[in-house]
Amino acid sequence: MKHITQLCLLVFMGLNLNAQTWVNFDFTVPMDKAEAFNANWAEFMNTETGKALPMCFMSQHEMGAATHNTSISFVSDDVNDMAPLFDYQAIFQNPDWMKMWAWFGMNVE
Repeated sequence: MKHITQLCLLVFMGLNLNAQTWVNFDFTVPMDKAEAFNANWAEFMNTETGKALPMCFMSQHEMGAATHNTSISFVSDDVNDMAPLFDYQAIFQNPDWMKMWAWFGMNVE
């Protein structure tokens, strides 16, 4: 029992030392627009704006029942790194963001 308690304490401490902040965006991209979305997202992430964002993961779900088929997750050790994702005044004044938002508005459900 002592070893189990020690293991649980070590796991708990390890999780606290490696705390991360995640921001997830879930949406549906029509299957016939998936390639165009991937190209637009890659283009956006290669801009100066995209490179300044926290680490990003994208996953696309093609099988099974789901409320969405695409997820974009940003992760960082510092919550302040997430601020550009929610600074709408800066987003709407940035041509890189606006190009991506315009594509989303016309193609994403």
